[in-house]
Amino acid sequence: MNKAELVTSMAEKSGLTKKDAEMALNAFMKSVEEALVAGDKVQLVGFGTFDVRERKERKGRNPRNPEQVIDIPASKAPVFKAGKALKELVKQVIKVKSSLAAFFFILERNHFFSNMSLVDSQPSLVEILLWSNRVWVL
Repeated sequence: MNKAELVTSMAEKSGLTKKDAEMALNAFMKSVEEALVAGDKVQLVGFGTFDVRERKERKGRNPRNPEQVIDIPASKAPVFKAGKALKELVKQVIKVKSSLAAFFFILERNHFFSNMSLVDSQPSLVEILLWSNRVWVL
C-alpha cells in the first residue's frame, strides 16, 4: 500500500474527504518525525512504537577490497516495533490463510473440484462448504 492508497483507505474508514485524510496523515507523519528528531519515542499502545536506535561505532570490511578494514561511525536510525495486538492480528491472518490453503489443497487432492461444473473460476469458500454439506472449522 502506498501513500495514496492509505489516504483513500483512511478517507473511506473515517468519512473524511481525501484532502482532509491526507492532511491528517501528513500531520501524523510530521509529528512522529519531530518527536524522533527531539529524541522522544512515539508509543501507540497495541499498534507499536516509533523510536530511534543508536548504532555504535564499529569496524567493517570494504566489500571491494576485503583485506581493507574500515571504521564505520556511530549513527542513529529510526525504527518501528509492532505492538502485541498488531502482532497477534497479523499472526491470526496468517493462520487463516494457511488453513485455507491447506483446505483447498486437501479438496484438490481428493478430486473434489473435478465433479463441479465451473466456468473459468475457482469456487468461493462458501460455495465449497455448501456443496460439501459439511461444516469446516478453519
